[in-house]
Amino acid sequence: MSDSNNKTSDAVNGATKPDAASTDAVDSDGANGGDDAVQPNHDEVIERALKDAEDGQIDDALSPELFKSLATLRRRADTVSHCHDAVKKLIAANPEIKREWVYDGIESANKRLNDAAKQQAISSSGAIECPEPILRSLEAAKNDEVAKALSSELYETLLKLESCPETHGLATQAISEIAAASKAITKGDIRNGIELCKKQQAGDSDSVGDELLEGIEPWSESVNGSELAFEIKRLFNRHCVLPPFADVVLTLWAVSTYTINEHRIYPKLAVESPDKRCGKTTLMEVLNATCYRSLTMSNVTSAVVFRLIEHCQPTMLIDEADTFIDGKDELRGIINSGHTRSGAFVFRVEGDSSSREVTRFSTWAPMALARIGEFGATIQDRSVRVPLKRKLSHETVTRLPIDLQAEHVDTRRKLLRWAEGNASAIRTSEPQVPHLSNDRAEDNWLALMKVAEVLGGDWPDLAKSAAIALTGSEDNSDDLSTMLLRDINEILQQRGWVKVIPSTTLCEELNKLSDRPWPSMRNDKGVSGHWLAHHLKPFELTPAKRRDGNSLTRGYSVEKFQGVFSRYVSESGAQSGTLAQTAVDQPFSGFQGGTNDPDVPDSKTLRGGNDEDCSIVPLTEGLPERSAQKANENPPKSSHCDDVPPSTNSHTPPNDLDPDSDMAVL
Repeated sequence: MSDSNNKTSDAVNGATKPDAASTDAVDSDGANGGDDAVQPNHDEVIERALKDAEDGQIDDALSPELFKSLATLRRRADTVSHCHDAVKKLIAANPEIKREWVYDGIESANKRLNDAAKQQAISSSGAIECPEPILRSLEAAKNDEVAKALSSELYETLLKLESCPETHGLATQAISEIAAASKAITKGDIRNGIELCKKQQAGDSDSVGDELLEGIEPWSESVNGSELAFEIKRLFNRHCVLPPFADVVLTLWAVSTYTINEHRIYPKLAVESPDKRCGKTTLMEVLNATCYRSLTMSNVTSAVVFRLIEHCQPTMLIDEADTFIDGKDELRGIINSGHTRSGAFVFRVEGDSSSREVTRFSTWAPMALARIGEFGATIQDRSVRVPLKRKLSHETVTRLPIDLQAEHVDTRRKLLRWAEGNASAIRTSEPQVPHLSNDRAEDNWLALMKVAEVLGGDWPDLAKSAAIALTGSEDNSDDLSTMLLRDINEILQQRGWVKVIPSTTLCEELNKLSDRPWPSMRNDKGVSGHWLAHHLKPFELTPAKRRDGNSLTRGYSVEKFQGVFSRYVSESGAQSGTLAQTAVDQPFSGFQGGTNDPDVPDSKTLRGGNDEDCSIVPLTEGLPERSAQKANENPPKSSHCDDVPPSTNSHTPPNDLDPDSDMAVL
């Protein structure tokens, strides 16, 4: 309360508001928060004040002693109601007393009690410099010097203050002020630091704090990696209900956290569930007991992520990701940056105004994230995914012990020994990764395949089976643009447009797909021609007036669409070779590959000789991509093909062929 407010005087029927500054007379005997030894009887003080109020002695009623008693009562949960009742009685005893006068006096007295408690705690603990780290951190936070603000000295100071009931409020206030001083710092960041400091001070050599910052000693004897991995696999199955092969993925990922520096690309672990109570947190606890330098958190900011990684490269286990990642582009970008080792860095300007310099922070660390619902496309694209479902009544699991992590210290020591002894073999391993939906998916699985290869035994085969089972041949991680191309490709194939697809018609067809997002676009108005043009422009697909038969219509070239499909739409569910074409004198079936568009260059095509035998025309649909491309680039030679029926999967004929000849079907 400011001095101007303290000294404000109001005349209400001859009554004058007492000078609240007089509450400064509250002395240090309230340092312990109003202990009865200091305040013998609060009720007596309140009764005297009520009598003075009834007698019209307002200045005597609103005394520093009263404010101190009321402040002391309000500080405790079991007496706070007694404080408010006393205020009501006081106002009822003399209506000239204003409610705000009383509470202003209580606030001033409360501040004095806090200051006195702080000084007593400092004196009793011998920590004379306790407030100084808080002041330094606050100043650093105001200058956006996050690393300096979030110092170990600050955490130790706050932990000491929080350990005393009398100074707990001071610690809470300090946390709030430091977090408010910088946009890059949250209360959760400071709380995480305090918890880590608390664990470090526990003195346990196997504590999380020591292991996180200093690591653990590797196992003293040689380790059979395959057997150890199967033990971890059984541990996951003992406590979690998992889909097929998920135990394999989780085991390989946990083991690989000890070998991250032997890989060029390292995937995130994305744990997803459709609803709550599907076992995500339990799964995270098992990971916490088996991964290298694991650190579990349920909320984190971008500043904390890269500073923690730079400090100790932990395995970050981030639960409840759906509550704080969505909509935070900076945090998602930092998470994504740690996918490839060569680019796993962020840069920030550090230092005060006199010596600011650019500092590089690493983002190269294992990271598992769990959420309800699916992650965004960019995180999915960099992850191996484990979908969870709610446990059925007949499915049983073993409850987690109180401290699973402490029970499995030896497991982590053995994993570290195995990883150190096989680092070179993992780095140089070249396992055969099964063909998955795209190159990125195969890159994600390569690190796990390397670990499986070096583990030996059944693990290489288990890893391949898990990759196919949990990734499959379909690319289910499409972003919006790729999803749009897939749907357009399906529409073109099913509807049989030959040369030009009108923009309005294409929008109508997309908006009919009730199971897709298009009808809900633009506030449930569906996609429009302008929206469609905007999202297709990055693929160099633009609408224009084009001739469709005898008329001009504004739309898209089907042939240009097909060129884009071959690059961005996987072969599963879509043909990615040359457009199918029918003979000129045959009815249209499927797509026409020929075009009169002058922008399409002529291409040289091999022609069959008259003395050669007929060759069977291969179908490109369903073939591997390289085979399909090769078939398109080198169509078979043929001359007499009367026995080959017209095919919509045939190759485009040379431009100089007679359209009435038999070769028109090739």
